[in-house]
Amino acid sequence: MSPFEYVPREACICGAMLDARTPGIVRTYPPGEARFLRCAACASWCQSPRISAASLLPWIESPAYFGSRSAPGAAYSDYLADEPQRLREAERRWQRTLRHLARPGAAVLEIGCATGSVLSVLRRHGCQVAGIDLSRAFADFARRAHGLEILRDEFLACDLGARRFDLVLLLGTFCNLPRLHESLVKVRALLSAQGVMVFNFPDAGHWLARAYGRRYWMFAPTVDVFPTRQGCESALRRAGLRLRSIETDRQRPSLRKFLKHARMEPMLAVAARLGIEHLSVPFHLPLPGIRLACAADAGASATGSRAVASSAG
Repeated sequence: MSPFEYVPREACICGAMLDARTPGIVRTYPPGEARFLRCAACASWCQSPRISAASLLPWIESPAYFGSRSAPGAAYSDYLADEPQRLREAERRWQRTLRHLARPGAAVLEIGCATGSVLSVLRRHGCQVAGIDLSRAFADFARRAHGLEILRDEFLACDLGARRFDLVLLLGTFCNLPRLHESLVKVRALLSAQGVMVFNFPDAGHWLARAYGRRYWMFAPTVDVFPTRQGCESALRRAGLRLRSIETDRQRPSLRKFLKHARMEPMLAVAARLGIEHLSVPFHLPLPGIRLACAADAGASATGSRAVASSAG
């Protein structure tokens, strides 16, 4: 695998300039280092310098990143094998939140759709879906497993023409977008008159993130920014978007996903031997430090769509 290549980065998502003299966090991976600086203005962690998209792609495409049956990856234990669990989680996400925001016939775009599990559920419920992802492996899987044709490219490079979307999803993607400001400006332009963007992100200001420190799983090559809520709100305002609602995200993750993200990898082998690694927790678990948010064009009417907080009963 080729080593990472880097491009300079001067500013945080909030617009403040980064100071390279401030103490940072460095994590080492087979292709190279991921370096993060903390913003003095909003306390978000920004990858600086950035790993170039071209040199990051082989890492994303490799089992060293998404895992396999023979060995866990840096980010996931075995991402493709977890598709049945993700489909169940996507259905729960639909029932709790998305069905209130995407009526049958709604046009939905998911940025960073991976294997297409969420899009396949939304399509089954009558939505018109489109997805974008960098990974050829994920796009090929989405085609084979779900019959979805995924645009395989960087979001900023995709030409979506005059299409407008009632719902734009960034689930597990918001923090990974390079050039977040330009990406959010493009999302705003893609929203229909009453369209909304739904996204989730780990909050760098949460006590759990502070407790894990440099061991937190967000200090990874694919992460462009590990934001605080303040940094996230600043980024939205700068792009002409307004935050409609924010709450603690709730999911029913598989035990394997939970253990991997909690940095409890030694327990994975135990769960596998017991045959319980695929089981989901029996209730919707409030995930500490993970925020689920809804945003809209700051110049659009507030009527016509429901906020996440009022729809996730």
